[in-house]
Amino acid sequence: DEQRQNLIAWKNATKRVGKGTGKYASRHRKAAKEHMEGCRSAIPAWVMPIHRVAEFIQPGKDMFDVVIVDEASQSGLEALFLTYVAKKVIVVGDDKKISPQSFAKREDVEQLRQQHIRTLPHSQEYDVDTSLFDMTEIRYKGRIRLREHFRCMPEIIQFSNKLCYEGEPLIPLK
Repeated sequence: DEQRQNLIAWKNATKRVGKGTGKYASRHRKAAKEHMEGCRSAIPAWVMPIHRVAEFIQPGKDMFDVVIVDEASQSGLEALFLTYVAKKVIVVGDDKKISPQSFAKREDVEQLRQQHIRTLPHSQEYDVDTSLFDMTEIRYKGRIRLREHFRCMPEIIQFSNKLCYEGEPLIPLK
């Protein structure tokens, strides 16, 4: 019953956050984080955009058994925290897709990199043009290439195959 109450309270608090610009948005975010902690284990799978995860959880190591990041080639380095909050991470992406769009200034990111993570391996790769997919490709082995594509018309897949996947074409599935 306590988890059910927290789930409903979380839903209400996230609704009150709205666009996140209101006078009491930070108060509602804080309440949502507290309620999320009280109901997180009751839900087998949470599906939300990365910015909502960051907004509504209190980060901790290995909070989730598995995190699946879809379109990771379009997620910037702000998504790296997901590798901390999960015991296992499944990263789904495509190096032929558009890189993430960053609104940060390259100079600011470089200054922060030099100041805080200069000694990390491959720290020069932490850049505004780097995606979560790029970083996980560097850090982890065991890449599996998807061969099939769902939810897309065969004509579009054929176009993509000619443009990017000629050697290993994708198979369109209905």
